This record gives sequence, structure tokens and C-alpha cells, in this order.
Amino acid sequence: MSNLKKDYYIIINNSLYYRNKMIESINKKGYSIQKKETIAEVIELRENSLFIEDICYYIKDDYSFLKQEDLWEKVLKQSDTPVVIEYSEIDKRSKFYKKYNKEFLYDSSGTEELKKLSDDRDIEILYLLCNNNIDITVSELDKINILNITIEEAINKDIIVDYRDYSLNELVFMVLSKDKKLFDNIDKVDANLFGFIAFLYTNIKNLVLLKSNSPYLNNFIAKNLNNFKNSFTMKELITIMKLLYKVENDIKQGDIEIQFAGIYILLKIFNLGIDK
Repeated sequence: MSNLKKDYYIIINNSLYYRNKMIESINKKGYSIQKKETIAEVIELRENSLFIEDICYYIKDDYSFLKQEDLWEKVLKQSDTPVVIEYSEIDKRSKFYKKYNKEFLYDSSGTEELKKLSDDRDIEILYLLCNNNIDITVSELDKINILNITIEEAINKDIIVDYRDYSLNELVFMVLSKDKKLFDNIDKVDANLFGFIAFLYTNIKNLVLLKSNSPYLNNFIAKNLNNFKNSFTMKELITIMKLLYKVENDIKQGDIEIQFAGIYILLKIFNLGIDK
């Protein structure tokens, strides 16, 4: 069978967007992905000739490997099967980073990949407004493309909100902790409603991944959300995601007035007398 572009991938600070691109590119070549906890497991398989044909091994956050310089070339350059190594974060001063940074497939901590998403001159401004979150940036780009306008026009028309607003974190965490004091802050929700919806949707989606024990969830995000892991059942999380998607579309279609959308969302989530 044909080989991949190369037989290893290194990805850092990875988003769901980039990870899905990586998985898609590997699957298109006929490989399936098998998760391993450490590089040592991959080495053991190799030494015992136990590699399985058409398998791509995926290892996440094995930081011990970064200190094992004698293994770098052996694992990365002499692989008999594709290997994916993902790190939630990595010290850019480290010897490993300096040696391999030009070979990283995706590094969503930078802005180079943004130019592949759009040739709009304001793509980096959009990325900044999206709080340097590539997943939110992609979502906002989809909205802009549907409307067939430029990023500048979207910003000027307040179609793009500023996701750097710290209060969004507080408001969303109040939802996740089922803090009914959030109703006293409905004005803050209404002031940045689309930002609230998008940020809440992202966190709810990440909670679904956390409850599913997904290996694809960033460790930092998982740690931040761990306290809310049992706030909602999986069924409730899916219901909330559908609710947020529907409300945003209903606002755009004029089926719900924006001044009532915030309180409607909270009433549905907190289950205060509104039929599901």
C-alpha cells in the first residue's frame, strides 16, 4: 500500500479541528489508529515484530520520551508503521522542539496554519477575537462563508463577537455548576449572547468528550472541566448542544427574538417549568 507523506506525525497544542484533519489524512491512506499510552509500548512492539499492518499508533502526552534523545531517531526516522505523537504543550526552548519543530504537522499554538483556512487578510484578527482558539475560529469562518462577506464586514456588523471577554468564562462555569445566581446576570448573557452560546457549546462538547474518556481531549481542558463532569448526564449534554444549535439558528431565521433567547436557554437548561 502507499505510504503516508512521512511515517510519523508530531502535533502540539492540538485542537479538535487539527486532530480531525490528521485522522482524516491517515484514514484516507488505509490506516486505522490504535492508541498506546507510551512510546515504550511502540518500541516493544517493534522489537518483538508485533506491528500490525495498516495500523497507525497514536501516543498522547508521553513526556518521558522528550528526555530520551537516544530514542528520537529510532522511533521517528526508522518507523515500520506510522506513529502519531501528540503533546498538549511543549517547551519551545527544549532540544526536542528545536530539532523537530519544522517537521511538526500541526502546531495550533501559532498562526501559520491560519493562512490555510482563509486567504482573507484579516484572518489573524479573527483568530485574536476568537481568543486564539482554532475551533471557534473555524466555526466563525463557516458563518462568514455562509453569509458571503469578509471578516472585516462581519466584525463591523457585530456578527463576530469578542471571545476574549473574561466574563464569558464565569457565565459558562455558572451554567456547568448549575448556579442559579446566573439568572441575576442575565444582562451579561444578553450583552454577548452569541459569544455565550458558542463558548457554552464548546464547553458542553468538551464535557461529552470527557465523559466518554476520549483520548482526543486536551489535558488542560479536561482538568478545567473535571469538576463539572457529573453536573449533567450524557443525554442532558446532547440535549443542551441541540438546544444551543437550534436557538442560534432560530435567532438568525427570525423565529425567536434575541432579547428573549438568553433567558429561554437558561430556563431550558435549568428545567424551570419549560417543557423539553
